[in-house]
Amino acid sequence: MDIADGYAARYWKQESKFGAVLDMVTDRVSTNMLYLVLAIIYPTKFFWIAILAGLDYSSHWFQMFASAADGGKHHKTVAGHRNWLLRKYYSVKPFMLACCVSQEAFLLAAYAHHYVQEGTTMGLIVCYTMWASIPFGALKQLINVIQLADASKEIVKKFDN
Repeated sequence: MDIADGYAARYWKQESKFGAVLDMVTDRVSTNMLYLVLAIIYPTKFFWIAILAGLDYSSHWFQMFASAADGGKHHKTVAGHRNWLLRKYYSVKPFMLACCVSQEAFLLAAYAHHYVQEGTTMGLIVCYTMWASIPFGALKQLINVIQLADASKEIVKKFDN
């Protein structure tokens, strides 16, 4: 649905800065609600789940703030002097889609893994989904780290003068 809302807004010329922020907030809340559930069902992994949840919130908040401080640009508009992987992430839509879908697929499969019986067809599907989503899902986490550091530098440059 995340793809559909942006497409619909552009199609019907209903884009707005509020809509961009609302989209980012709803994405963060839904992802982090899933992190919260995973922290409950996997208490021994709480620390790492909390780190990923914090990284998700902070990296996107810093990116939104850096964009707003740069003349109110859209958060997916990344200037040419910024990190090359971050620029690629936001400019190559299929790459961003692969990263986001992989991260969400991993989280959903981790949730399902708690409830499915191993050795069953569903158990194998869940297991394969988790393994298949790791490369791009992990890359999404790396991009979150880069985004946090890069946006932080942009904010400091803007307000340190």
